[in-house]
Amino acid sequence: MPFNPQDERERSYTEQRSALEDEIDQLSNYVLRLQGAGGDLTEYSKWASRLVELQNDFYSWPVEESKPDPYAVEVFGRTIELLDIGSLNDLPAQPWTIPGVLPEGGEALIYSTTGEGKSLLALDWACGLAVEGTSVLYVDNEMDRFQYRDRMASLGYDQSALGSLSYAQTQQLPPIDTEDGARFLLGIVDKTEPAVVILDTLIRVIEGDEMDSNTYARAYGLFGVPLKQRGITLLMLDHAGKDVSKGPRGSSAKLDMLELGWWLKRSGDKVTLTCKKSRMNGINEGDKVVYHLQDNPLRHVLAVEKVEVTPEIEDLIARLDELAVPLNATTREAATTLNRRRDAVLSNAMKARRIK
Repeated sequence: MPFNPQDERERSYTEQRSALEDEIDQLSNYVLRLQGAGGDLTEYSKWASRLVELQNDFYSWPVEESKPDPYAVEVFGRTIELLDIGSLNDLPAQPWTIPGVLPEGGEALIYSTTGEGKSLLALDWACGLAVEGTSVLYVDNEMDRFQYRDRMASLGYDQSALGSLSYAQTQQLPPIDTEDGARFLLGIVDKTEPAVVILDTLIRVIEGDEMDSNTYARAYGLFGVPLKQRGITLLMLDHAGKDVSKGPRGSSAKLDMLELGWWLKRSGDKVTLTCKKSRMNGINEGDKVVYHLQDNPLRHVLAVEKVEVTPEIEDLIARLDELAVPLNATTREAATTLNRRRDAVLSNAMKARRIK
């Protein structure tokens, strides 16, 4: 049936215009076939006239101007995206790079005294992520190649499965608190395209005074901010100061500039991370994440906290399942979904649900 805009008012402008273009294309092909076949000129003239009518109709329509995006503004030639507050409730649960320790796109610093095993833990995480297909750039200034080889051997990962892991030694790089150093390291990031960057250790890749907060503010501005803009997860390792209770060595600005700070302490085969700084929903200062060291191959296995499952907790687990609350959701997100307060019962229900 010939296209008639008057009969299509209930359809959107875009749909109507697209339908008219399709009609013209189809009729053009038909008229060309009639022209090439010869024969009855009356049939040809009728449809050729109809084609001209449609084309005139099409060109008489005003072109609909595209509406500006209400959540984007143009400033000095750059488009700045604004937050659509109304869409916040549609966001999924926060995804994690390292469950309970580091969310995707987040930033964290882990510090400890020498020999506690922070580099080994980070390398285990890096290999585990790579095996799962996550691209990781491990930037190292702690291990030489022989130490790296030995630690990789003790971890026992299949080397053929580590194609997503890139390893660079920063002894070859300028300090990242300089424009040249940050540009050089960001160049490696652009070449390797990681989802996660691990920097081991922070104190060894700067040249400024470690007691000066401006040193870390400059390093973060030159290197950390560009990673944040790319949506890359950043994990930095560092040494604790002489007084461990005061945090990492040097200026307190190290923790101030990042979203998360963890103190690592090892006791036998138990490795404990204690949160000392948090600006992240779902992680509070004082929270602990515990790993147990497993031999042959060497692995850091997340300790599972046993929870007594009461009838109330069973009921909460059933409701969480019914509402399809993700297993990695925070207690705040679960409380919002359930329309109830956050408390120890809900927290235990979340834990029990993850390990059932």
